[in-house]
Amino acid sequence: MNYSKISSLALVSVLLLFSSCTKEDSDSQAESFITEALFNSSSLVSFTTVEATLEDGTTADCYQLTFSANPVASGPFCPETINDIGGIAVYDGATNPGVKAFSAGLLNAIENDGYNMFNQDGSVNIDDFTGTVISDTSKSYCLDAAPNDDLQLTFLIPATPKLASTNNDITEV
Repeated sequence: MNYSKISSLALVSVLLLFSSCTKEDSDSQAESFITEALFNSSSLVSFTTVEATLEDGTTADCYQLTFSANPVASGPFCPETINDIGGIAVYDGATNPGVKAFSAGLLNAIENDGYNMFNQDGSVNIDDFTGTVISDTSKSYCLDAAPNDDLQLTFLIPATPKLASTNNDITEV
């Protein structure tokens, strides 16, 4: 598991809790607490400052960070067997919900909630998006990431954060 990518994305997620960007006064030369050195250089594609339009229609300076997001390079996401470990998943079922590694514990919780995620031989049901039609509706499937070398994630982070006047609930990341 690539913890530096997770750490970078966790930092970005925390910074997204602020509502918008504000333009700094041109006379103010405050030192930035966000620097390129904080991010995993192998996945960071670009780090620039851009003018962005805010929710209220005004514009301000924001950091624009773009990351390479090829999930296959850091995979596998789905474990091949119940004894293997895959990526991280958010599980909201009745049995042991939360953010979990895709491993025996999570697969057993999914099975306990009535889903057929793995077979008697321990192999995990995986849909790898190759275009093969899955006709067995009695099984549930781990959705493996489709390979895409060009996939990128771009985030806008306030250059000067300000506290939001209301919460902006994020239901799923």
